[in-house]
This record gives sequence, C-alpha cells and structure tokens, in this order.
Amino acid sequence: MTALSGENIAFIGLGLMGRPMALNLEKAGAVLTVNTRNPETLNAFEDLGIATAGTPADAAAEADIVIICVANTPALENVLLGEDGIIDGLEEGTIRHRHGHNVGRSHTALCRCGRRSRRHMD
Repeated sequence: MTALSGENIAFIGLGLMGRPMALNLEKAGAVLTVNTRNPETLNAFEDLGIATAGTPADAAAEADIVIICVANTPALENVLLGEDGIIDGLEEGTIRHRHGHNVGRSHTALCRCGRRSRRHMD
C-alpha cells in the first residue's frame, strides 16, 4: 500500500509540467482520471491504463481531489467556468489544487469556483 492508495484524483492539464506530475501520482497509487486539450496525450495515458475523460467536468465528476495544471488564465477559466468546466459538477468538500503562475483575473474565477469546493490550494 502506498500513500495515495485509493485516493480518487482528477488531473487536468498534461503539458510539460502536468504530465510527469500525473504519472507520479499514478505510480504512488492514486486512482487517476486525466483530461487535457491534446487528444494524442490522452491516448498515451489511455495506453498506460490510466482513465481519461473528454472534458474537465467528466474528469472531476467522481474526484475527491482535482488538480489543475494549465498554462494561462484563459485556460484556467475555461477549466473552471467554461461550457464543460468543473464548477457545476464539484461536490462540496472537493479539494482543488492549482499549479502555475496564472494570477490576476484567475483569482476571480477561483473565488467563484470556491463557493462549491470550500477547499482550494494554490
């Protein structure tokens, strides 16, 4: 048994930083569902036996922890508040953790999303 055995984690954003982070979570025993804009990257994760989701909302639907690792504020706002964003599907108490340096406008999006999540780490 590892430290993350059984933890249900959604990881959104599998670019240069997110991809190795997600793979390390999976190696540590997390039950991982991933989403990213690049279909080739999703296919690569699927080939590794890792669950993939077509939208951020689908990835986060059953997660206890949602980790977001995207490049900029518009991408973050889309993940949180877009048509397939996570805000409407978050269960109360879900932990959100965001990686990156997107600040400024992203704070507004995070505050709006925080009403659902209650627990956010930046």
